[in-house]
Amino acid sequence: MIKGKKTIGLVAGLLAILITLGCAGRPDQSESGMGASALSSTTDSTALPAESSDETTQSGQQSANSSVMLSSQQKQPEKETSSKMISSKQTQTQTQTVGYYLDAVNGDDRNDGKSQEKPWKSLEKLNQAELNPGDTIYLKSGSVFNGQFKPASSGVKGKPIVMTSYGGSKKPVIAGGGVQPAAVYLYNVEYWEISNIEITNYHKTVNLRSGIMVENDIGKLSHIYLRNLEVHQVNGENVDSNWGYDRTNGGIIFYMKGYGEPAYMDDVLIEGNNVYEVDRSGIFFYSSWCNRNSISEGYGRWKGSTNVVVRNNKLNDIGGDGIVLAVVDGGLIEHNVATYCNTRSGKNNGAIWCGNSDNTIIQYNEAAYTQLKEGDGMGFDIDFGGENNILQYNYSHDNEGGFLLVTSVGNIINKNAIVRYNISQNDKSRIFRVVGKKTTNCQIYNNVVYLGKSMTSRIVETTSSYEGDLGEAYFYNNIIINHGQGGYAFNEGAHFSNNCFYATQTRRGEPNDPYKITADPKLANPGSGKSGIASLSGYQLTAGSPCIGAGKLISGFSGMDFFGNKLTAGQNTDIGAHQFR
Repeated sequence: MIKGKKTIGLVAGLLAILITLGCAGRPDQSESGMGASALSSTTDSTALPAESSDETTQSGQQSANSSVMLSSQQKQPEKETSSKMISSKQTQTQTQTVGYYLDAVNGDDRNDGKSQEKPWKSLEKLNQAELNPGDTIYLKSGSVFNGQFKPASSGVKGKPIVMTSYGGSKKPVIAGGGVQPAAVYLYNVEYWEISNIEITNYHKTVNLRSGIMVENDIGKLSHIYLRNLEVHQVNGENVDSNWGYDRTNGGIIFYMKGYGEPAYMDDVLIEGNNVYEVDRSGIFFYSSWCNRNSISEGYGRWKGSTNVVVRNNKLNDIGGDGIVLAVVDGGLIEHNVATYCNTRSGKNNGAIWCGNSDNTIIQYNEAAYTQLKEGDGMGFDIDFGGENNILQYNYSHDNEGGFLLVTSVGNIINKNAIVRYNISQNDKSRIFRVVGKKTTNCQIYNNVVYLGKSMTSRIVETTSSYEGDLGEAYFYNNIIINHGQGGYAFNEGAHFSNNCFYATQTRRGEPNDPYKITADPKLANPGSGKSGIASLSGYQLTAGSPCIGAGKLISGFSGMDFFGNKLTAGQNTDIGAHQFR
């Protein structure tokens, strides 16, 4: 009996010790001040985080060990208590975010990388890191990191993984050195925000390569934000092809592909970037899930990406296309400047355009000096395959291929395109090229075109031996100031009403508009535009202009004119891009 009591006493004492150890393994949130809720509320993806500790891992291990020991003695109540401890600790670990620092000069990959004093050195080390939602990667200002950045981790909604710079104003550089497919390669990851980095990817041998490639072949991926990046010296391949896979190399590229679940993006922001000296494309968004309306070049049925915004970017010296959204629904391209596009490819490229997309808005952009060897070379384009796309409030000038292309090809449609309140100054070759029998219900109204004395641009072209003649387009309320020798070539699909055709040298081929005005429209100072939309005040009407109140009422439109003046539904419409009153 005594021996049994001693045994019972020893067991009870052992259990008491084990329970004490288990409780000791649980951190006191009141002392640490960093419980799960506190961590969540204080996380800031742009602030430099404090150094982390190994305490959390050690405490979690103690709790786990206690749980195992108690379970082996069949003490169910104590097991449940320890499980709750582990759950609480796991929750804390999951919500804690970490900052990782890289310094290409003073870093060391043997460091933990979690402070400015102990940074990592290389992208190879970073690529091996197991990043968690809410973590931030800091690249040292002025550092040059050679190779490819290819993360395997994703953030989550509300907690993206962030890459940015620290320690100065000079952007750190990721130098790919010709790596394929890109120097920054986001493959099947989501909830990433990258900013304040310089990216190059040059090699002496030309090949398909990019500065940044976002690639998706697994379904829906969300929230990729690329901001304030400098992408240049990327010598991709200037493939002479139709728009498709071969154009997915250059500066910033999004490519959706795969054979299983349709791949598409949601919530994409490409903002404030400077892209120059890249081949082939500047900013290009494309999907192989593109088949519809007689388009059959892709893997499967059309699935458009959503909430895609391309804003405030500058592009210059681009081998082929400037900015392109293809296979997108509801995209927005605004406040961008694209100059000297199509400088090396020379085929069917343009500065800013959309194709096989629906409900795209392209507005407040400037396109200039797009080059032309053969093919397109326009400043702007609403290309085939889409419906309900709008081009408004843009400035086009000095583009060798002209201002605008709206096209369908064969049985591939282009429905309900709208081109309104834009200004074209001294664009060459063709101003309005609107072609293809499946181009229907295209509305082109309240634009202004200015052509100086030396210009020979064809003002309207709706006939084509390749795409076919225009199906249906309506030209209303436009001002054409033609001091040059250019004429018109249009078919019966083009309809004109309430336009001002002011010509000082020739009226060759001028449309038979029943309500046209041929007098001087009396703009403030036409032809005076410089670089920048802000330079276009000379295109406003002045008192006494015959265009005031002479326009055709556009049913259902009550937006703004080019200069921001509000338009009221039912209001008398002026001709041109300015509503005088």
